[in-house]
Amino acid sequence: SAGARYPIEVYVSIKNVRGLENGLYHYNVRQHSLDVLWIQKDLNKKIAKLAAQDWISKANVVVLLSAIFYRTQVKYSERGLRHIFLEAGHLGQNIYLVANALKLKVCAIGGFVDNKINKIIDLDGENEGVLYILAIGK
Repeated sequence: SAGARYPIEVYVSIKNVRGLENGLYHYNVRQHSLDVLWIQKDLNKKIAKLAAQDWISKANVVVLLSAIFYRTQVKYSERGLRHIFLEAGHLGQNIYLVANALKLKVCAIGGFVDNKINKIIDLDGENEGVLYILAIGK
């Protein structure tokens, strides 16, 4: 991470995954675990609609990568955005590598209705906003 600022946050929408309830989770870096944000029957369907990609509703896991912008911009100002986008891309590539190693299908989605995606996971879009979505499943 540029300047060890670690701006990327990871949210995971789960659907039909053994051992986990359907809902939204946040990756807890310190404990290397998933924290339950809320249990919801089919959040993936809402995400699919806002990305205009119906097939996303069938995914078992939808990863939403967001950034807390000030973490990097406090050190690098506007150039910090470049570092943030690169970091999100690197993380997305690693998700692809792991999914393929597990023989899962994965597809990155860059087109979505930003303000509505942010709203459904309770982000303001200014201090923290979703940059990248990856759908994973069989």
